[in-house]
Amino acid sequence: MCNETVNYPEDEIRQLVEKTPGYKELFGTILKTNRQVSVEDRNGDDEETDEEKETNMCGTITHYIAPKIAIDVDGIEHYVVNGDGMEQLVEYETCDKDASCVAAGHIPGHIVSCQIQEVIIRLTVYTKTSNGDWTSKMARGRQRQSTKGNFTKEQMEAAVRMVIEEQMSLRKCAERNGIKFQTLQRYVTKQKTAGIGTNIRLTPNYACRRIFTLEQEATVEEYAVTCAKMCFGKSRKDLRCIAYEVAIANQINVPGFWVLCRVTQI
Repeated sequence: MCNETVNYPEDEIRQLVEKTPGYKELFGTILKTNRQVSVEDRNGDDEETDEEKETNMCGTITHYIAPKIAIDVDGIEHYVVNGDGMEQLVEYETCDKDASCVAAGHIPGHIVSCQIQEVIIRLTVYTKTSNGDWTSKMARGRQRQSTKGNFTKEQMEAAVRMVIEEQMSLRKCAERNGIKFQTLQRYVTKQKTAGIGTNIRLTPNYACRRIFTLEQEATVEEYAVTCAKMCFGKSRKDLRCIAYEVAIANQINVPGFWVLCRVTQI
């Protein structure tokens, strides 16, 4: 990132921003890296633990910069939206040469030192194409990849009827209706046990262990979406911590694991 550049097209970028009303609410926020370097990371442990510390092994100095140009993960330069009234202030850290490192001199055969790492930060940027047009980039929404429980009561009811009444095979019926074979088999068995014509629940009972109300879940969801729109997306660990704080603030009875680790369980 660079905060000084020659011929930065501030006027053109300002006009583009003003044409996009949603962009104005993104500015005025300090953006941090999407991954904090922890003791576990430095030791080569890639798995996130519930007791994961957010403390660097070596002392660092915090800096702030309002970049005008940045390079993306593909090595392409972009103009960062930054100027009067549309600031994107980025926080980053550098090694403190005067500070000592944790466990320095206490690990036989090893030397502990501070190493700078590259980080990825989501910013609102503009790029000028070869034909003179401007294109913008922001954080993209994540698409659902799982199809678990992705069926309605009516779809399952029709599939169960095909198997029981029309004697269609389970696999053929599951393939025709786009339902997992094991899921359809479970509901067919459930219907036969209860008796033909008996009303049973034909959808997953996700609310059996519900802790938050729909309104409380919507509050956390709205907060996460707002952060993402401000280019300050939250990690899964961050959202788990936030959800725990919401539960405590609303005096909800939560599992002991949550209280012990001060984070929700997946």
